[in-house]
Amino acid sequence: TGFIKSVDDIGAAVVRAGSGFTPVRVADVATVSLGPAERRGALDRGGAEAVGGVVVVREGYNPLQAISNVKARIEELKPGMPVRAVVDWTRTTQIEVGDLAARHGFEAFNEASLNQEGWLEWLRRTPAAEWPGWITTSQLTVQPFYDRTGLIHETLGTLNDALLQQILVTIIVIIIMLMHLRTSLLVSAMLPLAVLVTFMAMRAFGVDANVVALAGIAIAIGTIVDMGIIVSENVLKHLEEAPEEESRLNVVYRGATEVGSAVLTAISTTVISFLPVFAMTGAEGKLFTPLAYTKTFVLIAAVLIALTVVPVMLYVLIAQRHRPAGTRRPRPVQLSGWVADSVLLGAGVVVLVVSLVFGWIVAAGGGFALALLAAYRLWGDRLPAPFRGRNAAAGSFAAALAVIWALAHVWEPLGAQRSFIANLLFVALLVVGLLGLFLLFEHYYERLLRWGLAHRRVFLSVPAVMVLLGLLAWLGFDKVFGFVPRAASVVGIDASSVRSFGPYSWATHTFPGLGREFMPALDEGSFLWMPTLMPHASMGEALEVMAHQNMAFEAIPEVESVVGKIGRAESALDPAPISMFETVINYRPEYATDSAGRRINFRWDRTTRDFVRDENGQLIPDRRGKPYRQWR
Repeated sequence: TGFIKSVDDIGAAVVRAGSGFTPVRVADVATVSLGPAERRGALDRGGAEAVGGVVVVREGYNPLQAISNVKARIEELKPGMPVRAVVDWTRTTQIEVGDLAARHGFEAFNEASLNQEGWLEWLRRTPAAEWPGWITTSQLTVQPFYDRTGLIHETLGTLNDALLQQILVTIIVIIIMLMHLRTSLLVSAMLPLAVLVTFMAMRAFGVDANVVALAGIAIAIGTIVDMGIIVSENVLKHLEEAPEEESRLNVVYRGATEVGSAVLTAISTTVISFLPVFAMTGAEGKLFTPLAYTKTFVLIAAVLIALTVVPVMLYVLIAQRHRPAGTRRPRPVQLSGWVADSVLLGAGVVVLVVSLVFGWIVAAGGGFALALLAAYRLWGDRLPAPFRGRNAAAGSFAAALAVIWALAHVWEPLGAQRSFIANLLFVALLVVGLLGLFLLFEHYYERLLRWGLAHRRVFLSVPAVMVLLGLLAWLGFDKVFGFVPRAASVVGIDASSVRSFGPYSWATHTFPGLGREFMPALDEGSFLWMPTLMPHASMGEALEVMAHQNMAFEAIPEVESVVGKIGRAESALDPAPISMFETVINYRPEYATDSAGRRINFRWDRTTRDFVRDENGQLIPDRRGKPYRQWR
């Protein structure tokens, strides 16, 4: 027992002591000397051995900022990377190379290889345009093989698209269910306002805009409009019942304050229910605490807007139209309805044509809806009797159509390979079908309620069954009905026979209960392949196996790059054995995308039904073109 400071200390170590107390040392039975250190790791890129490194981020630091800092540091180091001159011997000869070096006063060769110092010095002081075509320079570079920047940008872009789609869906529901255009637009305006206020609060409290934080905003989208609808409906009801001589401002104030306390109580209950999430620690706390913050910010922003902004806008946009006729201010100049609708129709057609020419799909939807509304106002009296005189419903229908048009462009539920018309028809049928069911339920709600009150026991069995199914899915059948085997054992029946009984065993396997895994599965645009060799495999054998494996992966057209690591790096964070492989497989996205993960359209020739390429064979970006699919 002791401290080893030199080779001699190892040689002096005692192996055993004989009966005569004569020690046998290591130096007596072996030769002790320094030797090469055993290799503990290697890196392979696409079948060729390479040198790699790992960047470790401090706990709690922003990964995206850390990656940006590393890239900036690499750019600073790039000019100092080793450079060497390279000659293309298929385009020249040794005599020509030697003559050029002699004319400029330096030796061309250093023994059997190029005189790197002489050539590099001449290349640095000579403009690149004067270099002969057979010589160039090769510089060492740092090439990232697993960069989380693309993943972060793509994930945030995907979630932003999901937020936009959710807002559009909510606006469609509001417009069609309320069938009051101004109120619908007012309630819909709460969505972007509440989200903007939430981003301000996130900046003030230092909450990063990561996946889970933005998911908290997505979860609370429905709650935002609920409060606006409650306040708006109550104010409109008071406006309809209020006498003409009463001030419209007082009516709006009375309608808003009547439900203000109820709205505030409902939101406070939801906010308080999130307090346990703030107390989470460890991985669960890091994952779900940002969600609790953003959802709380959204709810607080929504209640502030519902109780302050919405009543004011209701008074400005709606309440003053309910004023008595004698109090309205006459307009000095008023165009006739025919002229105004004609101008509206022309503007809609112009917007539609210009948008289609420049590929502005969303703007084209607005122009089409505007033209359709103007056409109805001009020639609606020629339609059958049930469709006449419904200007308010026509306005709501046109607005809903414009939003459905935008949703079809943003969402593309049938995929980019289908045409925009097919996606538009699918979204329209989906919206009409689902909202039709809601409207049908609303129409028969009174009858259903009367039947439910008349047959209370039958009706209450439905939620009871739903609660039971929820418990079975959550806890599992054996935990919920575990008292049955225990009761059977009390009366002398074997509990294992009850659990093996056919129906009980089937229910146990059908409802095993939810596990405790809380980490969601993410599509990161790459795979981590981790096979293992036998523990006694040598470094050479492991390198050969990995090279064959990586070349096989790179032969797949959808794979962009393959980098495999054997063993461990010079770090205490990952003590892996040589038999352990870690292969990062980066695959191309399904469609060509930009840095934020958004698809790029390229110029498409309808005659040849193929993509148009430039003189270098590269695709040409075109907003009116088609996306380029990179997968088979």
